[in-house]
Amino acid sequence: MAIDLYESAKACFELTSRDPQLTLLRDILDTGKMALAEQRYSDAIGYFDEAIGDIRGNLLSTVSLYRACAFELAGHYQMAYNDACSAIKCASASADGYLQAGKLLLLQDNLREAALIYGKGVSAVPRSDPGHSALQSMARTVAAEIDRGNAWRLPYDVISTIIALLPLKDRVQFAATSKYWRNYLYKCPAMWHTLDILPELSTYSMNQLMSSAARQHVRKLKLYSKEALSLVARYGWDNIESLVLDIGDWLGSDALVRQVFQMNHRNLRKLALHKSPLLGSNSFLADVLAACPRITHLALDTHPSDNLVPPSIHSQSLSPLPDTLFAITHLYITDARVAGYLPLLLQRCPELRHLALAKHNSLRNDGSILRTIHKWCPHICSFRYGIPSLVKSYRPPGLLLSEEKNCGDGLRYLAYFPYDGGTVDDDLAPVIESNHNTLEAVYLDMSAIVGRTFRSVTALISLGAAHLRELQLYNYILTGFGITSPEISPTHLCGIFQACAALEVVNLRRVNAVNNEVLDVLGGLRHLKRVHLAFKSYSTTSVLFTKNGIRHFFEKTESLQEFHFHTENPFVTDDILYAVGGHKGLQRLELWSDSSLDVKGVHSFATEMQDSNLTHVVLRAPPYLQLAPNDFSTLAIVRKLMYLEIRGYKESGVTKHNLLAVFFQQRLSRSARLTVILKREAVTEEYISDQWLDHCSTPRILPKIKLTECDHHQPTEWMW
Repeated sequence: MAIDLYESAKACFELTSRDPQLTLLRDILDTGKMALAEQRYSDAIGYFDEAIGDIRGNLLSTVSLYRACAFELAGHYQMAYNDACSAIKCASASADGYLQAGKLLLLQDNLREAALIYGKGVSAVPRSDPGHSALQSMARTVAAEIDRGNAWRLPYDVISTIIALLPLKDRVQFAATSKYWRNYLYKCPAMWHTLDILPELSTYSMNQLMSSAARQHVRKLKLYSKEALSLVARYGWDNIESLVLDIGDWLGSDALVRQVFQMNHRNLRKLALHKSPLLGSNSFLADVLAACPRITHLALDTHPSDNLVPPSIHSQSLSPLPDTLFAITHLYITDARVAGYLPLLLQRCPELRHLALAKHNSLRNDGSILRTIHKWCPHICSFRYGIPSLVKSYRPPGLLLSEEKNCGDGLRYLAYFPYDGGTVDDDLAPVIESNHNTLEAVYLDMSAIVGRTFRSVTALISLGAAHLRELQLYNYILTGFGITSPEISPTHLCGIFQACAALEVVNLRRVNAVNNEVLDVLGGLRHLKRVHLAFKSYSTTSVLFTKNGIRHFFEKTESLQEFHFHTENPFVTDDILYAVGGHKGLQRLELWSDSSLDVKGVHSFATEMQDSNLTHVVLRAPPYLQLAPNDFSTLAIVRKLMYLEIRGYKESGVTKHNLLAVFFQQRLSRSARLTVILKREAVTEEYISDQWLDHCSTPRILPKIKLTECDHHQPTEWMW
């Protein structure tokens, strides 16, 4: 293809007759041209050298091009190209220099530089020049060849899938790599299907991007500013199916919001409004549901910094909801201002499957919510209720977020965290009794649920839950408010574990009833994979189990893969490490303290775990973590260890460099790559074993993150 391009360039290049009209130079030029015709190239170059020395102005350009021809035919392409560039410099408005330079670049297979030369020529040469059309033709031909070379030899659906996985910024940068990809991607539906118009975009960039978008392909949209919302209205984006509005300044946006809703009333299925004062309007929610009757996912969220109190809006003063049944299947409400609609709204949502509610003072009776759901939502399969931070932080397992097919009715996920301390045992018990055969994940705050009869717990024990895989029991929401309630007993815990044999994840936080008997029954669960124990303090006087009791638990359970232990007060690790040591199946160990962590017993632990499956060890005590250097290096003998995180470490006596040097030397004969995270004060550094051993010890500084309590359920947009 390069040969074809060269032939085209050769045909386009013909030196325009530029007679110097100088008798003194005519003979020299004629003699040089004769030598060129007779293939005496060296003699021709000499004659033209003599002529160039005396020529000034445009004549130099003509002679330079002749010499370039001589260099080209002699095989000296770079010298010929230099002469062509000199010709361009002397006569920038003449096409001959650009055509010759482009031809020489094509001879060297340098298509991109040739395209640039031809492009400059098209811009610099007047249209009246006979060579202008030849420049345009060559520019198009070379650009087409570059595009063919850039073309990705993959099926269309594969390219679309890849594009859809990229963030919008990367998609735009990808499209900017060439004209081929720009034309291809800007017509591709995947390019515009999901747009997250970030707030850091300037007004100009935002306008450029949104004006270029193929509006018929935009399906999912997330906006952070009124400017972006106004552009949606201006450019008529009317095929939006999922819309998230997280606008900081809503002032004056009421009409825009309603206009966008009206434009998309036939297609809009998912709507999320964050920190919107429009929700305080007596008629806004009614207007939304009237304008967009096909909405299936609705999220109305209060920003944590709003500190809103329930408005003085009573259900009698609210605009009536449309007198029809709604298609809502997912409902997420953390905004107190719409609480007045809740009882009536639930009655109008017979297909509701997922419900998340933040507890507010406007919802006075926790039990009434349960009764309302039990009566009007027969198809619900997940329910979260409690203070806003917990509603946002805990989400259903992944299987509940997918499209359910033939899953039947029945509650599968329950997260219940009442707010004001009123026990709701009698209202919760019927829910458990009716759904014990379908429950798969249960999160409960026992301090606000258990009553004198423990009816809910008794129902779970007597009826069992054959499909329950995850159980998390809490007992700390009311701590510090002077509210006390009966504690769940070890007998209750043993009964729950025996009745729910399919449990894989058990999380007990501030549940003080954990004793050796409870650990023994817990260790007997055949499918147990993850255990999280959290206490206000850990010592022989503050807990009911012994180090031998927890050692027996690890000896008994074979399926356990992760163990997390968290305490709020100072904590010495020797008992826990003694208990864990020797468990060959454990893959992840996390020890946390909110106060200080004194890491002891590491040597014997590492020796016992040397041939185990342990890959991750996390030691976290942000205020202060004490670890002996020798113990630290001993961890390196654990063969499969891939990740070691130490947060709160203080240097004392031994420098960080020496500490890591000894540690990584222990890994010299190990094949597994090891990552070490060291956090001291506000700086978090990442070290990689093979890089360190290759004498590249400069760490990567990690960004600040908000740590959560060893929980895999990170805050997420549950609706989407």
